[in-house]
Amino acid sequence: MEMMLRVEIFPSDLDEIVDFYTRVLRFGVTKDQRHDPNAYVSMQRGAVQVGAALAGERDRVVAAGWPLEQDLQDRPGG
Repeated sequence: MEMMLRVEIFPSDLDEIVDFYTRVLRFGVTKDQRHDPNAYVSMQRGAVQVGAALAGERDRVVAAGWPLEQDLQDRPGG
């Protein structure tokens, strides 16, 4: 069985993140729910899968009492 890496990110703009991952990094979109109330996009390139949900999802996770290993941060490159 091939190993996979899956990460979840919480950008403020899903359209911008999809553009970057698909156009620049050549990921393919595997699930696109940008127009749903709980907007979410999943993208994959080889064994790497990136799930993106709006930053509001982070707020719901915290409000439900789940701890964050590391909170959202601005980092070089966006």
